[in-house]
Amino acid sequence: MTDLLRGLMFLHEQRIATVWTLQDIAETNVMVNYFSAIPFCKDDGLGPLLAKHRTSSKARYCLFDYNLSIQYSLGMPIENYRSPSTEALRGWDGYHPRDVYQGEFEYNPFAFDVGCLGNLFMFRFADAIPTINMLAPLFDRMTTHVISQRFTAAQAYAFWIEFVRSLSDES
Repeated sequence: MTDLLRGLMFLHEQRIATVWTLQDIAETNVMVNYFSAIPFCKDDGLGPLLAKHRTSSKARYCLFDYNLSIQYSLGMPIENYRSPSTEALRGWDGYHPRDVYQGEFEYNPFAFDVGCLGNLFMFRFADAIPTINMLAPLFDRMTTHVISQRFTAAQAYAFWIEFVRSLSDES
């Protein structure tokens, strides 16, 4: 989660709306050290090695598939950007927030990205919430339907890092 939040924050700092997110945020667009995050071929012999690697501290996750990304001009607060809502309706919508499903003409692509990533996290890590309670407010703030209250990527990353640091302080 740290790597994906940091990656999205970096892209947003450069004012890049990751249209890959708008198109098809999915596990298939996440890599782990040059390999797909999900095994495509069960018989290639790499499956057990990659599964073990994903649990190590050497695993680094990244986002990819930027062929339709948009870089907006710098100099405006990230909360103020708007794009036509039709952009958000393309592609696979499994993790899309419902920001544009009520007839809105425009939307904030950066808030939409955060909502998509939050929905992916909820899908993948909801079972961990009883053990890692701080996931609940993180996911809630990343996916809230009140877009003005939704975390930016930088806020989500800062929230997560503060939580992770508190774990090491407790040990």
